[in-house]
Amino acid sequence: MIYTDSLKRAFCRIRVLRAVTYRNGILIGHPGILCLARRKFGRISFSQKTEERYKSMDKVPLEYELIYRAPMISYMKIAQVTSSFSVLALCVVGAYKYITDPINIFPLTFKLNEYNELGDIELGDNLFPVVSVFIIFNVGISAVTLRYPLRIYHHEEANSYICVKNRFLPLTTKKITFHAGDVQRHVPRLSFLLPWRNALFKVQKRTMFIMENNFRTPADFNTMLKIQ
Repeated sequence: MIYTDSLKRAFCRIRVLRAVTYRNGILIGHPGILCLARRKFGRISFSQKTEERYKSMDKVPLEYELIYRAPMISYMKIAQVTSSFSVLALCVVGAYKYITDPINIFPLTFKLNEYNELGDIELGDNLFPVVSVFIIFNVGISAVTLRYPLRIYHHEEANSYICVKNRFLPLTTKKITFHAGDVQRHVPRLSFLLPWRNALFKVQKRTMFIMENNFRTPADFNTMLKIQ
């Protein structure tokens, strides 16, 4: 019994030692512990090929280094395209109805006739609130995608940064240049109601969603915020 307890304590010490050595950068132990340390301490590595591909795509000078890549970029692009084209389609239908019958825009509906062809457009008066909520919801999604930086690059000598984010037009991007100290945490009113409050930052008076754990190292994040 005593021998079994001693073995358990010894194995626990070995596990702790392996986790600590990975934290200090020594490649010893099980790869799973490395993944755990990588998630916990925010160490994310970008391969040279991946970084060069992003630099070429974003048209960023070679002296800049990729220090941040946002998660779920594909989902954000899909959300932006879907919300933009949904509102656009609704606006086109509304414009068509306004041109053909400017007096009775509402009620509005789509109805098939007996030949399965698009017939008269006709809906109840309850459509207006539904359409309004639909537009507000899609505009909100589009606003979130516009405040979601895709990548951040850093020039160490000039201490300048380039942030790549979405434009209003889907599938297009724009670049914002700023310096260390221009980024600050944003704490809006009633922030305790927002589950994403820890990801809100001000970049030159622009509110953005930045995930701390997706920086290359914690030092990159602290340097950008000028945290000593």
